[in-house]
Amino acid sequence: MALAKQAYAVSNFTCAIDGVAAGFLNSFDPPTMEVDKISVALGPDCETQQALGNLNFGDAKASINPAHSAAWLTVINSVFDKACTEFQIRVDLADHNYKSKRAIAMAGCLIKKIGLGKLAAGDGKKLWDMSFEWESEDVIYEKGTDAVIQGVLGTKNKNWLCSNFEPMGMPGGIEANSVIDIDCGSMSAKVGKEHVGMLRQASKHYTKWDVDGVKSTHSSIAYNTALAYVNKVIRDGAIQDEEYAPWSVDLKDQTFKTVLGSINYTGSACQKFTWSPQLKSGDTMSNFTIDWVVQTIRFEPKHK
Repeated sequence: MALAKQAYAVSNFTCAIDGVAAGFLNSFDPPTMEVDKISVALGPDCETQQALGNLNFGDAKASINPAHSAAWLTVINSVFDKACTEFQIRVDLADHNYKSKRAIAMAGCLIKKIGLGKLAAGDGKKLWDMSFEWESEDVIYEKGTDAVIQGVLGTKNKNWLCSNFEPMGMPGGIEANSVIDIDCGSMSAKVGKEHVGMLRQASKHYTKWDVDGVKSTHSSIAYNTALAYVNKVIRDGAIQDEEYAPWSVDLKDQTFKTVLGSINYTGSACQKFTWSPQLKSGDTMSNFTIDWVVQTIRFEPKHK
């Protein structure tokens, strides 16, 4: 006998930030609720007694298409600007009639990581998206309201292809038309916890920021240019402060005439050079990769 009357899928959900509808999420991993486990060894009995300690909430994760995300981009850009503020998030999960059946309310949220995904010229079957993680000071799990969830689709969400991009001003004069793919990197914010005796939950505060994970793969047409650059910087160490250069990547629509958004880097230089992928028989073309150090990173949407 089917039990479908009380069951529903995880595919119908929507979110709001600070009470304002925040478009559509591609995916959402909700935070867990748990307490610390305290183990006490009991010598005479050879057993370990268990007790429960402080309350903790796990990290939440989500990904978005930038076309749906005006509210999210406001929060994300506050991280890039190092002007981060706390925000509130509510996510409703609905049944097949789009009626809210359960909800999760997260308070005192702080973004701790923003990932800008990967651009790949050969991947014509994927839309580009952004991912992010956050911590919450408080999480409340609720029953649904039975209200019908709804939202407004972005008008250009279908244009954000991973394959349509143009790098500009790459350090060392490396040819832009040699770029096969780019791991666009991430910005991570360290979050510190502060406990006080009167409260069960910890308060959370930003402490520092890091940028990492920027990597590009190139066709052999740029090998000579890149080799001169990486030998100069990595092998010889001949780089001055002013040579940690800015560069950017434009994400474009299918016509390659409209710029949907730009990823901008500053303080960048090559950190690692990989001469070639594994040499073996097959149909793989020769290429090389460069890992980059980056001082700052920022995403700027231009699709309005």
